[in-house]
Amino acid sequence: MTRFAKCLFKTAFVVLWQLLVASCNGGSANADNDVYDLLRQDISGFVEKQHGKIGVAVITDRKDTLTVNNTPDFPLMSMFKLHQSIAICRNFGENGIGLDSVLNIKQCEMNKNTWSPMLKNNMDKDFLIPVSGLLEYILVHSDNNASNLLFNRVVSVAETDSIVASILPDRGFRLMYNEYEMLQDKSLSYKNVSSPLAYALMIDKLFTDSLMPHSMQAFVKHHV
Repeated sequence: MTRFAKCLFKTAFVVLWQLLVASCNGGSANADNDVYDLLRQDISGFVEKQHGKIGVAVITDRKDTLTVNNTPDFPLMSMFKLHQSIAICRNFGENGIGLDSVLNIKQCEMNKNTWSPMLKNNMDKDFLIPVSGLLEYILVHSDNNASNLLFNRVVSVAETDSIVASILPDRGFRLMYNEYEMLQDKSLSYKNVSSPLAYALMIDKLFTDSLMPHSMQAFVKHHV
């Protein structure tokens, strides 16, 4: 965790702890609102002192939300791989396909000039790998070749955007390009975007709702 993230987490934790104590002591709605306002002010004050644009979203266990700079234009970069994983598992669940389905990967499908621990583990040879293995590579290692293969052969970028939109009907995000396309044109890296709240809602739903078969959801949660 970066120094910035640690400071932001500490600020949020202290004020959220105050909110929890107030709630356990039978705090009123007005008291809760006061604590939320305090948290928003503290986070906003901290963020304003930093270089660059920073957005924050907090969702409590009571589903109350708090946001700072909640605009839908924050580049996702490799963070879209969570969207990809959720979309694949949801698609597989709806179609009765298991994550143990095996793909035959050809070396000609692998980009030698991108971040790919999978490529290092399978140099100069074709290989078989289950979809679960590819998902583990993208969730744990952010493997670009694994992501491109899954987009090309399993669930496309457009399909991923549509599937996640069914989970987040208010959207607040957009997926348009894969890692290969972004490698060819760096400007495209800023086209896959999300608001802080949309990303937080997706994570919240992953851990609190039923988005896919239980075993698949447990797999994704274990690897994030």
